[in-house]
Amino acid sequence: MMERELCSKQLSSVLCKAILAAPALSVHKLVDHWIEEGNEVTQSVIASTMFHLHKRRMFESALEFSEWLELEGHEFGERDYASRVDLIAKVHGLQNTESYIANIPKSFQGEVVYRTLLANCVPVANVKKAEEVFNKMEGSGIPNYKHCL
Repeated sequence: MMERELCSKQLSSVLCKAILAAPALSVHKLVDHWIEEGNEVTQSVIASTMFHLHKRRMFESALEFSEWLELEGHEFGERDYASRVDLIAKVHGLQNTESYIANIPKSFQGEVVYRTLLANCVPVANVKKAEEVFNKMEGSGIPNYKHCL
């Protein structure tokens, strides 16, 4: 089954179809146009769009969508920030990811965010960075960080 067919069958959102149909276009412009057509960006649309973009390994498009959400003032929780951390690591690397984490509100810099960063150290076999993340988790008082070992 083609990606576009799968997306249309699994999603009630036309947003995923629009992004898949025009991968060269800016996701920001696509979402703005989608809204101009009278559609809403509901929590279910956000969740399903992010899920399917990630599933298709369209990390750059998912990151653009996440950036759009933040720019438009959608409230982020720790899991939303962690998702963004994962996408930045996949698209721009660990150094840019750490810069982003430094700008996340302290109340959302918890275990989920750091475990996500840690998980992204593994594919690049960056043992030194993984050790730094563990030390940062320990130093910041994140409970139960040792179960990551």
